[in-house]
Amino acid sequence: MVAPKYEKKKFWAKEMMILKRLMQKYNNEDFWHKVNFNKDLNSFAQFYALPYNKMLETKYQEFHLKIEKPTAVTLGEKEGGDLLISATKTLKDFLNG
Repeated sequence: MVAPKYEKKKFWAKEMMILKRLMQKYNNEDFWHKVNFNKDLNSFAQFYALPYNKMLETKYQEFHLKIEKPTAVTLGEKEGGDLLISATKTLKDFLNG
């Protein structure tokens, strides 16, 4: 984040207020330590406007995504008989029924 040269106290007070509001909405502190937006931010207020609000929401959902491992399928004994399929019919045989 790039701080202005003048009125730094007001700037950081505003930024901390916005950050507290964001942390109430996205309340996982670990998320805030690990998230990276690969862009220079001028203010946390950017997270309330497009495209940053969608990007923040997406990254928060990805951070909390839990992919369940599929359960192993065990095959039991075969049930029922084999189905015998007759030889392929020609179109003429099919139409004649």
